[in-house]
Amino acid sequence: MDSSEETIVFKVYSNELEASVALVELQVDGIEGYLTNENSQDLFVPEVRLHIFSRDYDRVNKILIEDKIKCPYCGGKNWQALSAWRKTYFSLLLMLDLKSGDSNHEEYHCLNCNRYF
Repeated sequence: MDSSEETIVFKVYSNELEASVALVELQVDGIEGYLTNENSQDLFVPEVRLHIFSRDYDRVNKILIEDKIKCPYCGGKNWQALSAWRKTYFSLLLMLDLKSGDSNHEEYHCLNCNRYF
């Protein structure tokens, strides 16, 4: 790793295994990164930080987050994230009893089956 390039903390994991799996997924795709606090003895707040180069943020986000999101109804990966305004709109409908369900979990719109999840 070139120490002159800026690194950022991409995600904080609650255990070393999850963080290590994420790091290996990135390394398989040729993305460098490293973990810190993986041997922390703090039992109350265990945290392992995954550090990456800032230039790799978009690729890492796609590998570790976007590629894993699938519609629970049709299994499709063709989705779009809801805007903050849309989330607020769903919350208001729920509070006014105009919509059933729990809108706090609706963050995506499936473009295949047209459902929200």
